[in-house]
Amino acid sequence: MYPQDELAIFCRKGLGALFKELQLVDSFVEIDKNLGGWKKAEDQLKKQNYNLIVSVHQSFRTAKIVSSLNAKNKIGYYKWWNFWSYNKRVLRPMHLPEALRQLYLISSLDSELYKSLESLQVEKNFLNEQTQLNLHSSLSIPQWASCSIRSELSLHKLNLTDFMLPERYIVVSPGSIWPTKRWTESGFIELVESLPLPCVLLGSSDEKEICERIHKSTSNSINLCGKTNLLESLLILSKASLAVSNDSGAQHMAAAVDCPVVSVFGPTVLEFGYRPWTSKARVAEVDLKCRPCGKHGAKECPLGTHDCMKKLRSEQVLKLAKELL
Repeated sequence: MYPQDELAIFCRKGLGALFKELQLVDSFVEIDKNLGGWKKAEDQLKKQNYNLIVSVHQSFRTAKIVSSLNAKNKIGYYKWWNFWSYNKRVLRPMHLPEALRQLYLISSLDSELYKSLESLQVEKNFLNEQTQLNLHSSLSIPQWASCSIRSELSLHKLNLTDFMLPERYIVVSPGSIWPTKRWTESGFIELVESLPLPCVLLGSSDEKEICERIHKSTSNSINLCGKTNLLESLLILSKASLAVSNDSGAQHMAAAVDCPVVSVFGPTVLEFGYRPWTSKARVAEVDLKCRPCGKHGAKECPLGTHDCMKKLRSEQVLKLAKELL
């Protein structure tokens, strides 16, 4: 849209360097959410003069920071109270998946993009509804709406022997920061044992114990949990035949590198709009009246049953995995 302009990103600690390394941005400011982190980041941002600020966050804190920055134009989602932060506010189009909601923020700057997004309102397969179409059929994503970073990733090389990886493998990411969003360990163990290819366990250092238990209980898994950085994880996913993940960041990383992905949804639902944004995705879930029980998941099931995960059988997930292999 503005190819000659410098692009900067304001993001959480640990992500900015990845965006810069992939040449997706020219510069970055990271926020460390520990004590004093917000003030330090805001002071860094205030040193710059921007032509345009686009904010995908809707919080009061973000709005307050945006209001303090020097910029000709500030675009954000409409809230009744945030008129003092943005000179252009956009109604968040909840009928679209999140990837397109964010594109909608800048559609007022590009008439062709606006027309393309408006045309999708009549496309049933883009609606965030729990239907057989969404659950078991490929989502056809037009090229202009793709969020793939595979071409940017191609500038970096991964030596499979460095991680002792076979030529073909499946990535399994059993973790999530929210306990209720994690499928059962027994489910993952049964799935890994049933899959036709070796499985590589990926996750953050906080998920080491989960991955280690699954690794010790399976005969065909390779445990790399906590042993890779974000770029290495993306490279490993880019060479995988398939990824299996909870409704977590791992599913979006897989989608970003065009890796086919099966995502397990429990307390969250497709209506929220956070499906893996790729044409090669399946969502495994159980139809229960208690779903959804929260926007982001929780530490404990409100009913104490966790049926949304416990009732999801490994055979169901395996069937979806085989559709994509």
